[in-house]
Amino acid sequence: MVGQSGYGEVMRAQAEIVVPAASRRALKRALPVGVSVSLASSRAYDARRLVVLDSATALADAEALAPGLRKASRVALLMRAGGGAESATMMVAALRRRMTSSPFVTHSIDVLRRVIVANARGASDRLIASAEVVSGKLLVWSCEPRLYECSVAAVPALAALPEKSLTRFTVSSSGSRLHWADRDIDLDLDTIRYHADPAFRASADKEARRRAQRYGRGIRALREQRGIRQSEIAGLTDREVRRLEAGETQPHSATLGKLAFAHHMSVDEYLAAVANIDSATRRHRQSIPHAV
Repeated sequence: MVGQSGYGEVMRAQAEIVVPAASRRALKRALPVGVSVSLASSRAYDARRLVVLDSATALADAEALAPGLRKASRVALLMRAGGGAESATMMVAALRRRMTSSPFVTHSIDVLRRVIVANARGASDRLIASAEVVSGKLLVWSCEPRLYECSVAAVPALAALPEKSLTRFTVSSSGSRLHWADRDIDLDLDTIRYHADPAFRASADKEARRRAQRYGRGIRALREQRGIRQSEIAGLTDREVRRLEAGETQPHSATLGKLAFAHHMSVDEYLAAVANIDSATRRHRQSIPHAV
């Protein structure tokens, strides 16, 4: 099903989106115009495909879907209203017995549409499908879909929020952020992933150190170009300047003001000069042939 997209162009799925025939009619409202949807046999389900199901029809057709569901690693399930919480729990449990991984379950067509669009744009690992705060924990589903869980207390922006404010947040329509209007707090998925995923945190910290060291070399190179000693930057000690140039710390706005003043520049001019030095250094390194 491909048509004119509401996003200005026809979108091609980066992760193929599969909707079994039995679920097509029930999911019609969740399938955005312009998103290509495959009608693949259950034998074709695999990790590259996002399988989207409607609970009632999927359960009725469970035996036919079972071979594919056992191979599918990414399944989004729209739980239709009716039957109560107990019935819904039993329905999900029945489907999970036929799967090797737990499905992403939502009662909201809007949430399901967000997952489908994110996959169609190739942005499923950067956008949020849904979120909730339960017993001091922030539970966030990405549009992959994948669940990220962390303690509210571990997120500095949320740690001081009163309990009644924690649950008063919204997910942006695109899934780009969570927003707490009470304190004007915004969190994107990378921030949540940083606190929920140790491997992601280690990688992010390593990249931050690398950027800080590169930036520090630019600060030092510019200072030396201008013939300024570390001790000649008013408001900063020699040790503070050494740590900045070694990439051990990142300069705050006040520190940037002091550095810029010492170089007889505005802050914008100073930042541009450091960035130019960094770019020139990287171009020079890339031009040097690797030793054989």
